[in-house]
Amino acid sequence: MKESRSNALRKISYDLQMEFTAKPALTDIKLLSTFRLFKHGHSKKISNHFQLIDPMLDSKEQIFDYQYTIQAGNTPVRKNQTVLFIQSRKLELPEFYLRPESWMDRLGRYLGWEDIDFVNHPDFSRKYFLKGEIEELIRDLFNDDVLHYFTLKDGWHLEGIGFFLILYRENKLLDPEAIMTMKRIGEDLFRFFQ
Repeated sequence: MKESRSNALRKISYDLQMEFTAKPALTDIKLLSTFRLFKHGHSKKISNHFQLIDPMLDSKEQIFDYQYTIQAGNTPVRKNQTVLFIQSRKLELPEFYLRPESWMDRLGRYLGWEDIDFVNHPDFSRKYFLKGEIEELIRDLFNDDVLHYFTLKDGWHLEGIGFFLILYRENKLLDPEAIMTMKRIGEDLFRFFQ
């Protein structure tokens, strides 16, 4: 299956206008350790790596499969997801993370665990849990355009800090068509957040 996935992804690299490597030697892996996603588990591995460097936008865009293992009792459980990683000096992001809101989050409100909600965008606030250190900067970043955009999208996780942004669906490897959609979403977010 790994070989056929790599072959299928290699075929879309031209459409994505990105270089593809099935088994990359990543030099940026340490940069990823600042994100919540990369702080979990062990036996971490990156494969099926796409990369686009755009000197005009002073940006680097990468898409890759990320795998790590957690323990569930005595049983190791592998988690796999496709991740989009954007690096650009044009991004000046406060540290934040966004994920789909769960029933645990709604229960947590009664225990005082608050996220950042937007009165004028109740659908967004119901769908997503948004958290970060500097709420005022995060509210400025998540303007009406961003809130409306994400209200129309389901199931995404988004993390940002400084010049770095990642987008993924938790524990979900994306097929080639969904990777192309992810790339478009990432490019839209890059435009919103510049």
